[in-house]
Amino acid sequence: MNLPMNPENEPRDTVSTSIACEEPLDRWALFFGQTAPIGWAQIEPFFARGQVIHVGSSLDLVEVAVAVAEDDKSRVADWMASGDFVLLPTDIARHWSSDAADLWGVVVTPWVLIQDRSSNDAPVE
Repeated sequence: MNLPMNPENEPRDTVSTSIACEEPLDRWALFFGQTAPIGWAQIEPFFARGQVIHVGSSLDLVEVAVAVAEDDKSRVADWMASGDFVLLPTDIARHWSSDAADLWGVVVTPWVLIQDRSSNDAPVE
């Protein structure tokens, strides 16, 4: 998965002259098209910079990306409170680096949202 920090992923105001998604469905389609499998080697540099968000397996990764891009503070706060949206913890990063996890990601600048779609996304103790 190529992880360019794409300015098209950033929230926009109505004055912006850059290419913007006019409708929520357009933004959903944009992120759906950019969501892809990703390996730990591609995630690691972003993890080192504190830019990786772990998205819990109970959430729809594309829906989360749209909420972040639209600065939906209420939904993001709810997900944070439930533990489904957090900076990637070191123990999970260790697990992902040593395991063949089924990781999927999408960039919402400056964040890289990652979800483990393996049957169990918790670290093995």
